[in-house]
Amino acid sequence: MSSSDRFQRATAAGGVGVWDWNLATGEVYVDPLVKGRLGYEDDEVRNDAESWSRLLHPDDLAGAATRAKAHIGGQTPVYEAEHRMLHRDGSMRWFLARGAVTRDDQGTAISMVGTLTDITDWKRSEAALRQAEELNRTIVENTRDCVKILTLDGRLLHINAVGLRQLDLTDAAPLLNQPLAGFFEGEIRRAAENAIEQARLGGRGQFQYPLGTVSGRAKWWDAVITPIKDADGAVSQLLGVSREVTDRRREESFRAAQHQLLEMIASGTPLLSVLDNLVRLVESQFDGMVCTVLLLDEDGVTVRHGAAPSLPPEYVTGINGLTIGPRAGSCGTAMYRGERVIVSDILTDPLWEGYREVAVQFGLRACWSTPIFSPQRKVLGSLAMYYRESRTPGAEELWLIDTAADLARIAIEQQRAYLEADAHRRELAHLSRVNMLGEMSGALAHELSQPLAAMLSNAYAARYLLDRDPIDVEQLRATLDDIIRNDKRAGTVIDSLRSLLRKGETAPRQPVDVNELTREVLELASGELIARRVRVKSTLPPTMPSVLGDRVQLQQVVLNLVLNACDAMTATDVSQRQMVLATANDGGFVQLVVSDHGPGIPDGQLQRVFEPFVTFREQGLGLGLAISRSILTAHGGSILAENNADGGATFRCFLPVAPAIDPIVVN
Repeated sequence: MSSSDRFQRATAAGGVGVWDWNLATGEVYVDPLVKGRLGYEDDEVRNDAESWSRLLHPDDLAGAATRAKAHIGGQTPVYEAEHRMLHRDGSMRWFLARGAVTRDDQGTAISMVGTLTDITDWKRSEAALRQAEELNRTIVENTRDCVKILTLDGRLLHINAVGLRQLDLTDAAPLLNQPLAGFFEGEIRRAAENAIEQARLGGRGQFQYPLGTVSGRAKWWDAVITPIKDADGAVSQLLGVSREVTDRRREESFRAAQHQLLEMIASGTPLLSVLDNLVRLVESQFDGMVCTVLLLDEDGVTVRHGAAPSLPPEYVTGINGLTIGPRAGSCGTAMYRGERVIVSDILTDPLWEGYREVAVQFGLRACWSTPIFSPQRKVLGSLAMYYRESRTPGAEELWLIDTAADLARIAIEQQRAYLEADAHRRELAHLSRVNMLGEMSGALAHELSQPLAAMLSNAYAARYLLDRDPIDVEQLRATLDDIIRNDKRAGTVIDSLRSLLRKGETAPRQPVDVNELTREVLELASGELIARRVRVKSTLPPTMPSVLGDRVQLQQVVLNLVLNACDAMTATDVSQRQMVLATANDGGFVQLVVSDHGPGIPDGQLQRVFEPFVTFREQGLGLGLAISRSILTAHGGSILAENNADGGATFRCFLPVAPAIDPIVVN
């Protein structure tokens, strides 16, 4: 193969064809390869300049001619031009034309020889690249996200205009060449470094971070770091995209805190504690805002402090006890009108005329208040937001104040419902105790008659001893001691009866020894146990933690269970009438167990036994177990019922162990 053949094959493989233009005759030789690229056979296009000129795109013809003329005239060292040529199917293909003139001895150009290279694919790639670059630039500049280009070691090379605006910046210069992770500390810095390393290795890194703006606004961002690869597939730079998630995080945080508040309400947490947590939650949503809750007395006119952890005590004291009215500041007016009151400037608003001085004293300038309503539209209080500058609320703040007011309503209503329910429960408990003691009247009469009879007998004996001469002092002393002992025994019975029959407010909760309380109940019920011929087996460990509770209410629970066990064994053979009482320390709870050898609880009734008015005794009220469960629940405890494998039933009571009290150290 000759060298010219090899050249032609090489140029053909590269899409390159040769051409030769005779400038004197106008004849043009064009490589058949070029004609084939345009869809023509060799003989379908004449070899002259005019025929080839017609194939050039009209927009490119003048430029190609100008460049050829300049080269022929000696103004350029070579001829070079990019132009489009018409394909037979009507499409256009791009060619790169290169050539050089041949001159005679006088320097006159006589011919031009060169190459035509098909660059259509390259041009399309170039156009696609430019289009992609333009599209990327448009996306970057118009996205709502902060877009950053980083070096492989995480230094900032570029940040888009959107990112600068989100940070309240106008110039990126102070940020450039700074390590991205250097803007953070602690765990967040380590998360940023890890995300950068993952992207550098070709993966995807993600982390969240807080970053305040120049103006001091706190914002949260979700950042994703991904690799930027070159044409060879190697990671050359890193792309960081940060999306602001402040509102989303605030909503998530608010929902979680709202759920926690509802749990506090449901668990019976004191109202003032719930309101304090509510106010702090509201304040956490907006910088510089102070929140308060005021309560309206049952008289419908007197204002009482509810919660205001961020206001000075002097201001709170000044508000407490005020009367609502048509010009009673934002809160008093809102409660009076029963509608939201927005005061954007306390210094000028007439509603604050009588209270302006105290508000200004503590730097309060704006106050927006909304009433707290019951479901029946009765005003229960108000919730207010204060700011230290004149301003009106935005949509988010209005939504928050309404939501918080609704939470406050739930808390207030729950407390009031609990205090109605608690009074009702105490009334039922009292009636149950009266009924229970009525059933025990015979045994209690026996318990009292025994010590009284003994005292009377000993009194006669003492009188007899006094008539003897000489007086037997020791025997007389023993007789009097017996009188004292029986008197105390009768007094104990009477005191127990008085406590159980007491009707009134619940006593303050105090540490109670469940073992001691159980012994007291057995002592009180001893006559009943003897009369019913029930033996008691008690297992009371010597050491047992105390529980925190109302002693009388807990006595009632134990007495209920003891008497129920006695009733359950009425038809049981006397030899089998045994009751078991036991206590145990059960992982933070004290467990009290009362078990009998009766017929057990009917199938399907294990849960119903705790419902009011459900009883399996002809003369029973069906309130004992319901009240017992109510008392235990109010103490943070619970009660379970189960049938024994060998017959009878067992009731298990659980009471939380009283919290430890730190000892007082006296210096």
